[in-house]
Amino acid sequence: MKNQLLAEKEIEQFLKGNSFLDRVDALYEHQLNNWKVAADNYANLSYTITKDIIIDGTSCRIQVNPKRIISTSADVKKNISETECILCETNLPAEQRYIKYYKEYNFLLNPYPIFNEHFTIAKSKHIPQSILFYLNDLLLISRDVSKKYIVFYNGPACGASIPYHLHFQMGNKESFPILEQISTRAINKSNLSIDRKRININCFELTNRNILVIESHESIEILNCFSIINNVLKSVSSNTDEPMMNLLCLYENKKWKLIVYFRKKHRPRFYFEEGIKKIMVSPAAVDMSGLIILPREEDLDKLDENKILEMYREVTIAKEHFEYLKTKLKDFYN
Repeated sequence: MKNQLLAEKEIEQFLKGNSFLDRVDALYEHQLNNWKVAADNYANLSYTITKDIIIDGTSCRIQVNPKRIISTSADVKKNISETECILCETNLPAEQRYIKYYKEYNFLLNPYPIFNEHFTIAKSKHIPQSILFYLNDLLLISRDVSKKYIVFYNGPACGASIPYHLHFQMGNKESFPILEQISTRAINKSNLSIDRKRININCFELTNRNILVIESHESIEILNCFSIINNVLKSVSSNTDEPMMNLLCLYENKKWKLIVYFRKKHRPRFYFEEGIKKIMVSPAAVDMSGLIILPREEDLDKLDENKILEMYREVTIAKEHFEYLKTKLKDFYN
């Protein structure tokens, strides 16, 4: 059985400090020096075509990234065993190495990047994508990497291209337009604001996305709030698995910020069209955060402001369900 854990002697030549984040940086440098496919793809990332569109006073960025076509077009209903799963340790590409986060997760450089530094954080065991019992792991990982990165989660039915193996991803903080979009201007438009001593919750609609932001210094407060949200959404969801959602997490000033996008659908109608009407976009956490990935350049001019708004409206939870959730949150915290 092959072992692709990055050895200490391999890490040492790239290590510049003693923190876990220093080890992540060392993994990045090692892989760019030893894995040609990844090195070429990261080098080419600076040549990707991008286009900025201002919608309702906020900026969305479109990135044309042909290398992401496998992820965009993935058959998410297909179930793969651990003997074939590309996130399992024994099935990694020959050049790929990983570092351990305790004994629970493997940090892997994503060879088909969206960001200048793009990582996949795979559970060491082959278990299905699910967040309810692993949200605390997301919070802890975020705390340890948030100096540079946002950690995000895609639900198995709304963005995870490998839904049969639990994983998170992370990318450079400056790559997520949502952080600016939910600045003071957006929060001031919040149609629900719960401000308590230990937790702050804001719900608002922004460019047809129903978004919830939870902030707290205490992880238990976020876990309790999320449990309420999960139970409410399960009561109105037709999905037999977990309620559809994408999550972003960061940790700043000793406080977590969890951004939740509520979903009702994986892909917009025009993804399934034929010919010139087709726009191949499959929104996940990154796209919902305002960085929209297109694997085909031919779709760049077709995805205009109206199409972006149409996409967000189609894949976002119904307004009446969002209102019901807000009512339940108000009842609980009042």
